Amino acid sequence: MKRLILCLSFIFSLIFVNSLFAAKAIICEGPYVLCAYAKCIPIPGEKGKALCTCEVKSGYSIGNKNCQAKANTNADGYETLNSRYFPVKHYVCCHNNRSWANCYNAQCLVNPQDKSQAFCTCPMVKNQGDYMYANDACQTDGCETGIISSYVVKDAISDYDSLKGLPNFDKLPTTAPESCSVVGA
Repeated sequence: MKRLILCLSFIFSLIFVNSLFAAKAIICEGPYVLCAYAKCIPIPGEKGKALCTCEVKSGYSIGNKNCQAKANTNADGYETLNSRYFPVKHYVCCHNNRSWANCYNAQCLVNPQDKSQAFCTCPMVKNQGDYMYANDACQTDGCETGIISSYVVKDAISDYDSLKGLPNFDKLPTTAPESCSVVGA
């Protein structure tokens, strides 16, 4: 019941944030990578890291690194962008001890064959408490199988109010995401 209340209280928050994120957050406009809906796979030979396939977006987003006016080019000639956050439509609260990927501020490579897609190397996280799975249809399979890009529930809820005073806060959607069922596995 406590977990259900914790997950449901998230409805009043628009954005997945944590205490460090809120203290240094900036809301700005430009290209960014959104990993909120990302499926990931472990990287062979890179213990504790996952490769996540994320979306390249443009518009307002939240992060704690400066916005980019355009993608940068790395030494190998690939375009790079940072992963940032944007409010999601739906989320499922997961309470189990499965590993998930934390892609916040990850530097990502833009797919040269599909500029709407980026590949991000993200640290894997486990046993941090309940975590969230964002999706458009309230699917629960992200809690039960594979690795997803996610956020810790208690951190997501804690600091939303501190974002309200940031410049450009009014540029973000004003509707709260829909909470789906709580899932345990």
